[in-house]
Amino acid sequence: MIEVPLQGGAKNSHQRFSIQLGKNLVDFRIDWNYLYNRWALNLSIEGVDVLSGGILSAGAAVNRYVPGMGRLYFVGEDATLDNLGKSNTLVWLDE
Repeated sequence: MIEVPLQGGAKNSHQRFSIQLGKNLVDFRIDWNYLYNRWALNLSIEGVDVLSGGILSAGAAVNRYVPGMGRLYFVGEDATLDNLGKSNTLVWLDE
């Protein structure tokens, strides 16, 4: 299990980082959507988008449709602009 680092707050409303998850170096783009008051997650591997607009919702398997990548689960409280990474976490489990 790997915990993906997340940071809340307005100054972190557009996050970009890469993290090794199993055999894949995954590029993360996490953005706060002010219109819908939700965090949206975009993932790419080797420049190929594998997930666009995934919502960080408590208890959700964020990438259940991305074969060969393992699973990302968002656990804890529902995400707000300020509690991301404090009252919840994004964890990766190998398949």
